[in-house]
Amino acid sequence: HEAFLLRNSTGANYPDAFHALGEEISTEQIHTEQMQGGEGSKNFDAIFICTSSATACIGVIEGLQKKGSRIPTFAVQTSYINPIAKEFDTNFTSETTTLANAISDRIAVRKNKAIELLTWTGGGAVVCNNEEITQAQATISELIKMEVSGNAALSYAGFSKLTKKGYNFRKPLIIISGN
Repeated sequence: HEAFLLRNSTGANYPDAFHALGEEISTEQIHTEQMQGGEGSKNFDAIFICTSSATACIGVIEGLQKKGSRIPTFAVQTSYINPIAKEFDTNFTSETTTLANAISDRIAVRKNKAIELLTWTGGGAVVCNNEEITQAQATISELIKMEVSGNAALSYAGFSKLTKKGYNFRKPLIIISGN
């Protein structure tokens, strides 16, 4: 009766918690440019973030903005739940289940803000199916020698899908998160 619902998809200030990550990414980017001499030496030319409510995605981009950085950022969602990514990626078939079960926000109250910021970065969003998630899990598991969840592999799945479509990322930052 006196419980609180702490859901990051609805709290107005929850993206603020991710500003520090965006600022840290920006600081690293600026430091690398200064140390290695110029624009071409940037650490990251893209960021991939698994996205449910877009709280982390929005917060990271706002953190980048605070430091004056703009790095193309890509939200990655599943072919099961994709209210944000389907606005950028229409080349998928919907599925009735997903291996990335933490992607669960169908309402997407932050959708418009996420689309605005993703567009501003020059990035976008991508939808991944279970096969693409399984392939990403296998690749990551082989690299780090431990099993990873579908949630953890989703960002890499998005990167792989866009690479196969012909995108050429030199130094992507793939945020591996999730349970």
